[in-house]
Amino acid sequence: NYNNSNPSNNAGDWIELYNNTTATINLNSYVFKDSKNNNEYIFPSVSIAPNSFIVISNNLSLFSLHHPLVSNFIGQFNFGLSSDDGIRIYDNTETLINSFTYDTLSPWSAIPSELNFTNEYNFYNGYLDQNSGLSWFVGCLGGSPGTQFISCTASVDQEDDNTDHFVSLFPNPASSSITLTIENPLTFDEKTEFIIYNLNGSVLEKRSITSKEIISNIVINLQDFKQGMYYVQAKQKDRSMTLPFVKM
Repeated sequence: NYNNSNPSNNAGDWIELYNNTTATINLNSYVFKDSKNNNEYIFPSVSIAPNSFIVISNNLSLFSLHHPLVSNFIGQFNFGLSSDDGIRIYDNTETLINSFTYDTLSPWSAIPSELNFTNEYNFYNGYLDQNSGLSWFVGCLGGSPGTQFISCTASVDQEDDNTDHFVSLFPNPASSSITLTIENPLTFDEKTEFIIYNLNGSVLEKRSITSKEIISNIVINLQDFKQGMYYVQAKQKDRSMTLPFVKM
């Protein structure tokens, strides 16, 4: 999470480390640097357990304010992370053990820098090249620091029953359009209503469809949508669900 331009949800700059080994790692005297050699943070005596995470923050007060339930964080480093920068981790023998650079140019997304979303490394698909934007994806607003990635969920309608997944959307993130794939009611005379709204709850689009097909594909043009996160809420007679998506 870096270079946040939105002061209302600014948690400072932070990075998250994950221990993908089966042994506890003592990070004492490890060093974190960005692309500048003079910018460095020396780790205190702290350990990270197997399959666990730790966050390093450059503003402990802001981080605690916006993530009050997170306890596995340390800091603070006295420099900021820019929209195009590098991350380097050295062990206590000054050996470089991990490094990569990131950017806002394609295939990297500019959304994390502009809108306070996180850049998430996609290690779920194998440990790919960290220097490639294709190995990363846009996370959620504010992120889920200190734990594995948590899918973005809507909080407007707390009565959604998401156990019945009758709607899906792709691609996500999207640049020009999304396609909603809707499983229509078997009675064929019931309609499916859906709305698209932003983080402020403002409804941007509303539609209703009735189809005799089992599956309908609805294309939504996003050309007039600004970059950011949105939600699609779909409702049928006895079920509803809400899906988030990001406009790049």
